Amino acid sequence: EWVKPGKEIKIINATCEFGKINASMFINKIGATIEINPSFSCQVNQIAIAVPYFKTIKKVSTDTGNYEIKDNILYFPSKVKKIDIVWSDNKMQANNFQEILISYREEPGVKWVGGKNANKNVSPVTKMNTGSDLLVIPPGKGFLLEDEKRVKGQHLSFELVKEAYMKEYTRRYKQYIKVGKKPLVIKAPYF
Repeated sequence: EWVKPGKEIKIINATCEFGKINASMFINKIGATIEINPSFSCQVNQIAIAVPYFKTIKKVSTDTGNYEIKDNILYFPSKVKKIDIVWSDNKMQANNFQEILISYREEPGVKWVGGKNANKNVSPVTKMNTGSDLLVIPPGKGFLLEDEKRVKGQHLSFELVKEAYMKEYTRRYKQYIKVGKKPLVIKAPYF
């Protein structure tokens, strides 16, 4: 959200252990322009700026002319005032939604069993006494439904993880209800 073209982030008179920092980052169509105007109260050797994990740096230019990148962090001399960054979306982020769903579906299998139909082919971690043994969530290779394959790439975020979780939970819940199961109501304990 915060790296969409037209967005701006500003830091105004932020106090830190080195003094006060004033800075802004304006997001444009090809990257970002950062302006820094600190008021350091001690000697500072360099300024470090983390690269968003979902971006790949293509080009960097500064008013000081030099910089270094290491472990996805840009390092600049402390005298830098203006930085122009050209970046692109990290290609590895294109299928985040699909990758999350597949990872949920690759979890260990679950079988609800119970009563006279109890089956020994059940993980002790997932064994539940529900009175029947109808639903099986098979372990193994993850899969995608046709509509899930068409979801466009999105940046990794809490909202995306939540959306994928709710999609998979809803699919499993509907499957559970379809075979005649009833939801187990769990009430919070009273203290």
